[in-house]
Amino acid sequence: MQFVITEEQALARIIEKIRPLPARRVPLIHAREKFARTDVAAKVALPRFDNSAMDGYAVIASACANGKQQRLIGEQPAGADRGLRIGPGETIRVFTGAPIPAGADAVVMQE
Repeated sequence: MQFVITEEQALARIIEKIRPLPARRVPLIHAREKFARTDVAAKVALPRFDNSAMDGYAVIASACANGKQQRLIGEQPAGADRGLRIGPGETIRVFTGAPIPAGADAVVMQE
């Protein structure tokens, strides 16, 4: 005779039978597909500059208003920093991973 159990009952049975393995040190190269016992934090931020998390337009947020146009003055691709700077009412097209131009404090997403 076969009995059907709920998902919650099945999960409870699994959880009562399993135990975590003891922690152990492994070289980083062998750590793939393993879980860290403690949080791991980078000592150095990478990249070492503020970068855009999306494609869009870098702007000065306080200079933006609904219906107010911004003047496009350049483009900053990902990779080498072109050293671009914006002022109020200006925008620069940025791509994912691109350095944020000097003066900008927001990116208006375009995706």
